[in-house]
Amino acid sequence: LTADLFERFEYSDLLYAKGNVKIVSGERRAWSSMAVHHKSDGSTVLYGAPRVENGPGNTLYAERITMLDGEGGIRMEGQIRGRFTEF
Repeated sequence: LTADLFERFEYSDLLYAKGNVKIVSGERRAWSSMAVHHKSDGSTVLYGAPRVENGPGNTLYAERITMLDGEGGIRMEGQIRGRFTEF
């Protein structure tokens, strides 16, 4: 997880990432303008024009994307759209 700015408040299990957020996990990459990482369950919620790319040319967009740590899955909410060049 990389970003321009990180914030964590004392006694909170949340880590806030703001500006040019990028997550890389194997072939999967995700970008957004803001993310909130939940230490309790390992999930990271992406906000602000989030997108996920899983291999070249396979891109998904949504209003909110949750990366599920340990499961390797994602949950997408809102206006979901995508582009796939290979399956």
